Amino acid sequence: MSVIQRSDIYLKDEESVTRFHEIFLSRLPKIESTGGRFLQVYANQDDPFHLMFLARWQSIEHYETYMSWAGEQPDRERVGALMAKAPDHAWLAEVGDWLP
Repeated sequence: MSVIQRSDIYLKDEESVTRFHEIFLSRLPKIESTGGRFLQVYANQDDPFHLMFLARWQSIEHYETYMSWAGEQPDRERVGALMAKAPDHAWLAEVGDWLP
């Protein structure tokens, strides 16, 4: 069964957003090949350096496989340097249709 993850990413400035986007795009093939199935990215209207990612993964284990790979990449320290603070993550469960 697939799972949904919410990640709040807090970047330092506009240049950090641009660089983070470039790195993220370069990682999309690995995200897909390790079980990432759906991804949406939102920017906070009041804070454009705060991005929220909603991602569907085949399983938490698939996400952990990707994160293990990402942690071994030479640009991981560069990614960390772009952040204003540590990201916040949560696993979400669908609760059904709330609308009539």
